[in-house]
Amino acid sequence: MIFPFAWIKEHNRKAFPIVIVLAILLWSMASAIQTVEAAVLFSNGFESGNFNGWNGRGTSTGETARVVNTLSHHGSYSGRFYSNGNGNYETAYSYKSVAASDEVWTRCYIYVSRSGINSVGDRIFFTILRSGTDNVAYAGWKMDTDGKIKWVLTVNTGLPSNPSYHDVWYVAVPDRDSPPQLPSPSLNRWYSVEVGWRRGLSPSEGGPMGYSGGIDLYVNGQWAISDIRYQASIQYYNPVSTVRFGLAEQYGCTSTIVYLDCSAIGTSRIGIQGPVPAITSFSASPNPFTPNGNGINDYTTISSTFNTVAKWQLIVKNALGQVYLSNWGDGQTMKRVWSEETTSYPLVDGTYTATLSITDVLGNNPSSRSIAVTVSNARPTVYAWMSYYSFSPSAGQVTGLYYSLSESCYVTVRFYNSAGSSVRTLLNNALIPSGEHSLIWDGRSSTGATVPLGDYRVRLYATDMSGNRATPYYPITILVTVT
Repeated sequence: MIFPFAWIKEHNRKAFPIVIVLAILLWSMASAIQTVEAAVLFSNGFESGNFNGWNGRGTSTGETARVVNTLSHHGSYSGRFYSNGNGNYETAYSYKSVAASDEVWTRCYIYVSRSGINSVGDRIFFTILRSGTDNVAYAGWKMDTDGKIKWVLTVNTGLPSNPSYHDVWYVAVPDRDSPPQLPSPSLNRWYSVEVGWRRGLSPSEGGPMGYSGGIDLYVNGQWAISDIRYQASIQYYNPVSTVRFGLAEQYGCTSTIVYLDCSAIGTSRIGIQGPVPAITSFSASPNPFTPNGNGINDYTTISSTFNTVAKWQLIVKNALGQVYLSNWGDGQTMKRVWSEETTSYPLVDGTYTATLSITDVLGNNPSSRSIAVTVSNARPTVYAWMSYYSFSPSAGQVTGLYYSLSESCYVTVRFYNSAGSSVRTLLNNALIPSGEHSLIWDGRSSTGATVPLGDYRVRLYATDMSGNRATPYYPITILVTVT
């Protein structure tokens, strides 16, 4: 498993030689070729309704650890870990021992309904990895010196006989984490918290010069923190064999409540637990659209929703396979504007294919969906004529308006008197298919009364589904005389 090297902020900010970093990365790349998929060593969601499957629990005086059915991430049950906040150092956790391994990954879902973090240095750890009787790594929340509560990894980089702890904080790096930013710690929501730890190996054990240990934190499947700078110290510890989950430790806090679900331990990345991602909606609106700069439907918005957080890629191609738009991201929704400003090539009339592909956050379980998106800058051709240009309603006569459309259009037909006032509307923005059509006017107004004698103008407004106005005239105007 390769641990990514990342920008980190740490209190003591010790320098780390570039040569050692390169050696570690080169060794990691080489060792990754030999990596095999490891099995999950332990998985438990408290669905037995108790602590069956765990090795046990641990609580300090006044704290509790129990299984409840009032809140869960999956299934019906979760673990509830409570501290009363009366002591400076408190614990309430369940723990599991597994076969000792030089590389261990832990994943759990936590829900903090009450946080006792109030002052700088206050901390809550949801996971602790142990080597024998030594705690080698912690993951959770802590208040930094700026007064903000942040995600943090605390790494034991000392000797078993002389431990030394270093905090490694999450700091957003614009080119890596934006968008989206890692969610800030907050109450009353579930987080997937995954920690990957690798014991440093000395050169005699097969590691590179400078050792090769490291640690990663992922939150909701998104990489958050890495540290590979203390390999020489980490290597002194034996492999990890026990993991504590829940309110594994809190320090300096008032009363805290943490719920735990979907705990797992493995020897490689575990990932989030959730449904297989699926596309629940995918559309473009308006469709068709007309990017001709007239301010009407000049762009289309391609959007989609998913049933869970997913990685996505959107590609729009023409009939020849040329890529006109390519975007990617992650989240539970997708929305992108396609216009002359965002396209790779000038948009010409035609039908394009928009394909949306998604995977889960680890790149597994791929699926895709495609829709057709039409670009239409061509204006519809509309012709109109009357059956009688002069008629007498009082004698029982009517006249017909005949018109032809080159494509489906939204059509409005109104009659106006010589003063320019509308007296009758026969169609109001009705979607009419292509072809020839007709309407009858009996010489009556919208009130049902016969209109006075005189000249009237019938006006036909037509725009296609892309917003293009009819040609050769808009509106088409025809003179009709009522006698």
